[in-house]
Amino acid sequence: MGLLISQQSRTAFTVQGAGARAEGIGGAFTAVADDATAVSFNPAGLGQLLQPEISLVGMTYRRELDNRNFISTDQIPPLNLSDSLARDQRSLPTFASVSVPTKFLGKNLVFQLSWQRVFDLGQDTKQAIQETDPAGIIPAKFLAQHIRQKGQVDVWSAAAAYDFSPRFLVGVSFNSWRGLWNFQSKSDESLLPLPNSETEFAQIQEDDRLQGSNWNIGVLWRSEMLNVGAVYRGSFAARFNSRMTAQSNVEGNQLPALFTASYQLHWPETYGAGLAFRPHQQWLFALDWTRTRWSQAAFIPQGGGLDNLNFFDLRAESQTPDAETLRFGMEYLLFAGNSVIPLRVGAFKEPQPTADSISGEGRVFRGYTLGIGWKVRALSVDLAYRFSQGSRRASQFLEADEIASGRGVATSRGQENIHDHRVFLSFNFRFGNEGANRLLRWFFVQGN
Repeated sequence: MGLLISQQSRTAFTVQGAGARAEGIGGAFTAVADDATAVSFNPAGLGQLLQPEISLVGMTYRRELDNRNFISTDQIPPLNLSDSLARDQRSLPTFASVSVPTKFLGKNLVFQLSWQRVFDLGQDTKQAIQETDPAGIIPAKFLAQHIRQKGQVDVWSAAAAYDFSPRFLVGVSFNSWRGLWNFQSKSDESLLPLPNSETEFAQIQEDDRLQGSNWNIGVLWRSEMLNVGAVYRGSFAARFNSRMTAQSNVEGNQLPALFTASYQLHWPETYGAGLAFRPHQQWLFALDWTRTRWSQAAFIPQGGGLDNLNFFDLRAESQTPDAETLRFGMEYLLFAGNSVIPLRVGAFKEPQPTADSISGEGRVFRGYTLGIGWKVRALSVDLAYRFSQGSRRASQFLEADEIASGRGVATSRGQENIHDHRVFLSFNFRFGNEGANRLLRWFFVQGN
């Protein structure tokens, strides 16, 4: 039940790279991949780095979850629910790396260590809702729901890329996935405005861990005007541990006081391809397509209650869709003395791995991006803004008695609208090769 409630409000679950430059062109970076964030898009692109480089990326976001025209269908006739708006905002680091190029058989060989926050699972949203008769006059119930979640899924990577020829590069990364998040949900309902009445409540607390590792491989073919890139992110068996506690004063409460599970979860593969076209030194056009097989994200059988159930909807015959993203962007370079000022714009379509159990509609975000940068000598600073929105007919678990029943079927149905605003900031700094070689020689050879 905790997983199902968290899915109704979680609005971002997309495997994609990090970086303000990439975000500025809509995330279409698979065939560009020419800075240190390349490992998160296409590790082959690291082979284009000619100097040691460090990279830092941060993000701030604000989400709005707007529920309109909802009804409660567990009574005849259905009762109307008032509209509600839940907001959430947060700032966090999302990527850091150190890259070191060297030579092997006369060709460029680049090593990199990096960290990426693939999924930020933090949220804190509140809803206060009135349930009224069909005429919308007499309040029947007052509902409140507070959802808090803290945690993330991080990926630590060690990568290498090699330019086999001036046109063909190959890269690979070994990735260690570490996820840790805590989820809390409290749903209240009463006949009088809260909190001045006797209240029925259902409260759930869940602690989850995910751990696993996989390999990514990427290739990049490049020419003066056209680049073609492809990437494969391998599937893996993740160790998933969950501990849930529940409390409720609802008569006939069916929630277990304690539930624990330790499973292997099949984390699905992602593959993608991209094109980058540069008709002129100042212009770049990029296009990306990726597919993640979320329908295959299922618990591996081991003789327990979660066998073969999909991670997102807990069904053996899952409605969870595979996600195919499309991204497009362009960049124009302004030259001002020793500085370069890139101007960027992009657009994208980004489905999420959630299909509503009642309407069958999945979340699909569409949006645009704007970006600007400043590059002078060894320093590059990039800033990007991203806006996305999505609407669907959806169902939600709002009432304490329906949650306490443990049936797992949401009875509140209506129109869900989500607006998501994000701002990204990246710093890339390149060192001279001589200084980096001295540092490596001191660290690995000379010591103290």
